[in-house]
Amino acid sequence: QTPTSTSAQLRLTPNQNLLIANIDPSLRREIDPLLREYSLDTHQHAGTVLTHAMACVALPTCGLAMAEAERYLPEFAEQLQQLMAQLKLQDAPLQLRISGCPNGCSRPYASEVALVGKAPGRYNLMLGGDHIGTRLNQIYRENLDTAEILVALKPLLMDYANTKLVDERFGDFCDRTKIVRAVAKPNIPARVLP
Repeated sequence: QTPTSTSAQLRLTPNQNLLIANIDPSLRREIDPLLREYSLDTHQHAGTVLTHAMACVALPTCGLAMAEAERYLPEFAEQLQQLMAQLKLQDAPLQLRISGCPNGCSRPYASEVALVGKAPGRYNLMLGGDHIGTRLNQIYRENLDTAEILVALKPLLMDYANTKLVDERFGDFCDRTKIVRAVAKPNIPARVLP
């Protein structure tokens, strides 16, 4: 059936979000409890890290994966959110991607913070992408275990909290302060979609 202005629509976004659009306001009282019942209400209670995070399926589903991604994401996102809250950055958006191998199915190479799996429990930490995906990040530290990742991020986030510019994103901060070697943005002309 062709959607009309009064029929609900399901929309998938490039960031793996599901939007339920064109809901009649009178139906919200029926839909919201269903979202809670099936744990589809993350947007209501997740912190900024998990809200802007993505992971590939990785182990055990993908035969190419060398490390966890999808199953590790909630734990790591919570730890990172707690660290950011300690530094008064709990409301700062941070784009996180975790991939179980270098193939990068979760698009880690264009994110502000990325973990790329090297072996079980070990990741390359990549920093400096921009949140709109037009600047690639760079390897900051290689082959870190899960405990070492937060240790490596803490001083950077402390510096970010103390010296960031107004409305500056973490990836832009990493680029501006030369935490990672800058990668030139491709010369892509801006397009306005109809």
